[in-house]
Amino acid sequence: DEADEPCRDLACPSCHLPVPRAVLESRPPIFLSIIGRPAAGKSVFLAAMLHRLRASLPQVFQVGITEPHAPSNGLIHYYEDIMFGAANKESHVKLPKTPEVQEDDLAVNDPFRLYRRVRYGDMERDYPRPMFFQLSPLAAHPHGGDAARFTRTLCLYDNAGEHFEAQSTNQIITQHMAHSSGLFFVFDPVQE
Repeated sequence: DEADEPCRDLACPSCHLPVPRAVLESRPPIFLSIIGRPAAGKSVFLAAMLHRLRASLPQVFQVGITEPHAPSNGLIHYYEDIMFGAANKESHVKLPKTPEVQEDDLAVNDPFRLYRRVRYGDMERDYPRPMFFQLSPLAAHPHGGDAARFTRTLCLYDNAGEHFEAQSTNQIITQHMAHSSGLFFVFDPVQE
């Protein structure tokens, strides 16, 4: 780094957000965004989906799922623990509201930090913090012998629903949707 110290982490040279080495070393990442109105259940969907993927991908599809940058996934682990943790025996659970802006009292590398504030001169912008998962064929998979060639990194984004209702055309927080390979739209008919 600039202080001639060994640096084990990578970051974007522009916004300084962490970039897992796996994103650069594997095939191009797959970006997926979860969108919907406020309180539609986007975070619940994301936590339930990842919880199920961890169990079913290896068993049913012979695809392993790992986390190339665990600090980026701290919030989803927290959500999964609320929903599926051994300490929770209640039949109804409620996840905390996804914040619209970054809480300034959280440390830069706090695993519960959903956004990262970046300063460009006198201007500040909040960027969403992606969650990273790596998908690799296991030995029993047809491509298990060439796993490195078929390994992909999955980048997931979760936003507060209020960001999708904003009128601004320059919403940095939702620009990840323009680069997404797919959008998950969560619809809550009770709200409509």
